[in-house]
Amino acid sequence: MSKVKKIVGRRNITSTTTTLSNDIKTIQLASGTEIDLTAYTVPHASIESETFVNETINGRFQDNLSAENLKDITETIKTNQYYPVIARKIGDRFDILDGSRRRQSAILTGVNLEMLYTENDISEEDAMMLSEQLQTAKELSIAEQGAKYLRMMERLNIDGKRLAQKIGVSAAKISRCTRAASVSRPLLSIFPDINELSVRDYVELAKVNELLVKSGDPIEEFCATYKQQTQEQDLTDTKSILKTLSDSFKSAKAPSAKLASPIFEFKQKGLAANKIEKGNKLSFEFNKLPNETKEKIEAAILSVLQEQHSD
Repeated sequence: MSKVKKIVGRRNITSTTTTLSNDIKTIQLASGTEIDLTAYTVPHASIESETFVNETINGRFQDNLSAENLKDITETIKTNQYYPVIARKIGDRFDILDGSRRRQSAILTGVNLEMLYTENDISEEDAMMLSEQLQTAKELSIAEQGAKYLRMMERLNIDGKRLAQKIGVSAAKISRCTRAASVSRPLLSIFPDINELSVRDYVELAKVNELLVKSGDPIEEFCATYKQQTQEQDLTDTKSILKTLSDSFKSAKAPSAKLASPIFEFKQKGLAANKIEKGNKLSFEFNKLPNETKEKIEAAILSVLQEQHSD
């Protein structure tokens, strides 16, 4: 018996569903090809070995799936995984087309992963379109959408305007997202949750990215150091991190000029002591130090200066 079934919680997917058994459904892809989906529970211990995520198809930046980014589902998935992930079986492993956040949350929380998978052949175009249509509650970030749109345009050999018509979004959105995708991944890794970055934020980040490229310094090294500093200073708010980052470049001719080096590692979270060198200029910055400590530091500096330059 066949009937038209809308997959709950998904956009623009209406498919002919045929009950083959209690655990198998059939859906129709964008090309008109029908595939069978079989229910399967992946044991927690096997999730990382049995499943993988191809960013080219899935679209979500896996290195940005932090605890902060996943906090909206890490609690609920412990008791109920409302939607199964969708995957295609390749060899003896499962390629997650939709549900990489649920996959990572299951790994972190120690629960099994509910899945619907197909063993049918799916073209790359159908796989990308299916992943786009199966967008979950938390949309891809602007940069992730942009990177995915760029891959789709390249694979389909079409421009942004034609892609917009094909997937049902505005050409302006395609343009905004692809511009955001120009910001380097290491720079985005500084932020706990890149979904909180707005279009305007990406404009500011693009300027910072340009300065980093012009400096000739390794972007990865700068970003890793800066991320460590934000953690030491207990900066977790995306907007605060962006403002601090942006402000540090406004008066600097080169990004390396404001790259601070830690001079002491504190056990207490939030405390920081860094040294900043710019040519012949040397400065120190401290975060959340007690007044008594600050007074002793000032006294020590004054003592050294008097000893070395009293004549």
